[in-house]
Amino acid sequence: VTPEVLAGLQLERGLALLEELACIACHRIPIDGLVARRAPHLTGVGGRLRPVWIHRWLGAPHSFRRSSAMPALLNESERRHVVGFLVTLTAPPTEPPPPSAHSSSRGAELYKTIGCAPCHDQPGLELEGLGSKYFPQALVAYLEDPAATSPECRMPSLSLSTDEAEHLSAHLSLSRRQESAATHGMLAGAAPF
Repeated sequence: VTPEVLAGLQLERGLALLEELACIACHRIPIDGLVARRAPHLTGVGGRLRPVWIHRWLGAPHSFRRSSAMPALLNESERRHVVGFLVTLTAPPTEPPPPSAHSSSRGAELYKTIGCAPCHDQPGLELEGLGSKYFPQALVAYLEDPAATSPECRMPSLSLSTDEAEHLSAHLSLSRRQESAATHGMLAGAAPF
């Protein structure tokens, strides 16, 4: 590889990172055609994501997904205020009963056969703790149409039936992160603002 080619590749990667990390959302960069990456919709986020997960995500996005473009910008108090606001955007659904062994087993089978494993078994794309993030019905809706929630996501539509999405959600919802009692208790009460 020549120095010129290497320099061109570095410039191309730098430009791609500026777009992907949405630097231009805050910083003005005089380059025509530079487009910021759109973040997931926050509309209805209180009905999709668990408050404890949102709080932990805002504190350390890279501990959940190493490749996250989201920086950790908020202190503890600011995170509580933001979570308190975000959960008002839609009331959380009632917690359904745990999935049946049949449903989660069918979901595990689907995970291996419909195309999840080739991407999500790679480092940085694992789905560990997904049950701590999504309410089960919200995960079903996401699996049925990923772009409806996150227009710029790389997750393709797998054309799942509602039944398949429910089984896959049942399997994925079994993976939970250990939540600290203090964090859960702090967020379980009234809005902190």
